[in-house]
Amino acid sequence: MRSGEVFFSNIKAKNIMTGNPITLSRDDLTSKARSLMIRRKIDHIPILTGDKLSGILTSSHIVFNMFQATETIARSTIISEEQRKLEFPVRYIMDSNPLTCRSDDNISLILDEMIKQGTTYSIVTLWEELQGIITYRDYMKLLAEQLRISDVPVYIVGLPEDPFEAEMVKSKFTKTVELLRKSFPFIEEAKSVIRAFSEGDKERRRYEVSISIVTPKKTFSYSEKGWELPKIFDAVSNKLKKMMSQKRSKRVSLTEE
Repeated sequence: MRSGEVFFSNIKAKNIMTGNPITLSRDDLTSKARSLMIRRKIDHIPILTGDKLSGILTSSHIVFNMFQATETIARSTIISEEQRKLEFPVRYIMDSNPLTCRSDDNISLILDEMIKQGTTYSIVTLWEELQGIITYRDYMKLLAEQLRISDVPVYIVGLPEDPFEAEMVKSKFTKTVELLRKSFPFIEEAKSVIRAFSEGDKERRRYEVSISIVTPKKTFSYSEKGWELPKIFDAVSNKLKKMMSQKRSKRVSLTEE
């Protein structure tokens, strides 16, 4: 069994990746990259040449370079002020052959490749153009939510950062799954994917919520768009319950006949 297969089956890269990540160009200074990593609390910055992916810079690259500089100073005082302050282009220390994947790749396979290559990331690309990035943090977040919701494998991808909204989403989704299980005790998996889009006013987000309920014979899926997550989840849940109830009613009718 592949790494992560139990928890991450049927989930694609586009469902958990960070879209439009912070990027730098090959000629940007390493000091700028370090500042961005500290300020934004990130460890990976894709490097672009125009619109094309050129490489990736990680916090490990910077730390290793700083360690080397310290070692050089210990042996000799002959070291440039530029190197000491990281005032040199990122192209000198970036990885020019980054690990990449496609948006439709299964995340269990991506995780296997990350482990095999010894990386902490995989960059999502399309025709060498950057689409997003996946790191171990994305997997841990998904795994944590999956483990603490229900004894049924339940996935929630794309939880909002606001803790109140996140708790509301988890509450509504788990209640939906629990209600459905009363009529469909053989539910094998439940998955909710939340996508957020900025339209016009960047402070306001439009959401798309997709829910899939997997049973031995059929997968019930439905999606809804809107501005308010509570209303969207209510609409999707009601639709799913109606769809599955109709399916059950038809099955009972056929049995009675």
